Amino acid sequence: MRKLKTLKSVTETQVREMILEDPDAPEATDRQLRRAVPFAEAFPDLAARAKDGLVRRPTGRPRSEKKKTSVSSRYVWTLMFWRSFGAQVQAGRHASTRLCAKPDSAWRAK
Repeated sequence: MRKLKTLKSVTETQVREMILEDPDAPEATDRQLRRAVPFAEAFPDLAARAKDGLVRRPTGRPRSEKKKTSVSSRYVWTLMFWRSFGAQVQAGRHASTRLCAKPDSAWRAK
């Protein structure tokens, strides 16, 4: 992506060349300009509602469906899970310890 120049360093002919090079925003043709109509004529119902202030875009971010939980409560639940998991493993009640030939030896420091 090329770096944009400031308007002070760009001449009118360079601006016109950049407009012609941009495929996403072509210049309107004479035919398109002749067919153009004001917004109020093209969409009279919507223009009337907008004039009365009835048409509004929602402001801000839409509400999420999921309720947020605080980081501290997530931390507490995670900590409680790992404590119970560790207790199950040490007692040999967890499924992962049943797969080992000697469950106690896997957890002891040598």
